Amino acid sequence: MSGSTNGVVLPPWVRESHKAWSLYDMLHFSAAMFLAIFNDLARLAARLPAVTRAVKPSTKQRQYLRALTVDLKQLAKECTDMGISQPVVYQILKLASDHPVHTNEDCSATLTRLGIIRESIIGELASYKFYAISPSLAYLTENEPLFGGVVADKFPDASKDIAASGRCLALDEWTACVFHCMRALEQGLRALAAYVGVDMSIALELENWKNVIDRIEKEIRKLEDLPRGNLKTEKIRVCSEAASQFRYFKDAWRNHVAHSRESYDSRNALAVWEHTRDFMRTLAENIEAG
Repeated sequence: MSGSTNGVVLPPWVRESHKAWSLYDMLHFSAAMFLAIFNDLARLAARLPAVTRAVKPSTKQRQYLRALTVDLKQLAKECTDMGISQPVVYQILKLASDHPVHTNEDCSATLTRLGIIRESIIGELASYKFYAISPSLAYLTENEPLFGGVVADKFPDASKDIAASGRCLALDEWTACVFHCMRALEQGLRALAAYVGVDMSIALELENWKNVIDRIEKEIRKLEDLPRGNLKTEKIRVCSEAASQFRYFKDAWRNHVAHSRESYDSRNALAVWEHTRDFMRTLAENIEAG
């Protein structure tokens, strides 16, 4: 099984906590471990009452208690593999090293400590929370480039925001999805500016989109002075359409989401996400990333 730390195999949700794992992934990894842990706890707890009722433990009962050390160490290993925290594992190992085998009172204390350990394990396992993502949206959480390979190749700096936009859409964080789409578009705007020869000595994130788009359109107008030809005509068309689209994105969504003026529902967020995806693909296919 892949993924380990110091030889310890980690559960999927611990190993890659920000990746979506299917119910099958979790059950395939952990069902046997869950059963082993709680079967061991039940078996250990069932042994002890018979011992605590005895005035003087019999030879067989003493053997049970001595076997408790081995069983507790196995339980500690299972809990470590399950991702249970070290303080709880330490409680188990401490009980394995110092549990008593002689008196009624000590056996009762051992049973009490075992109950506390059981509750600690349940509490930790209950603390993990998992979102359920419908099968139709599961692709948004996978590692494949959501806007396609050409966008990933041309605009690598946009990859994190593109991936985040998909996760937000899948998790019903619709306004956050739009926000990450606008951040991804900034990389396209930077590329278009470089393509037409805009001086970007000031970082784009410090620039107002309107100023950058105005400068891009100014450079596009300069293309009119170039000799006539198909290449000139096509470049003017591609750049003009892209600049127009960026102005549309700015006025329709970027300014609103950047300044907390608007919130979005699932339908609007999906429309923005698809529009951004399609535009970034077209942009990547038609201009050189700067």
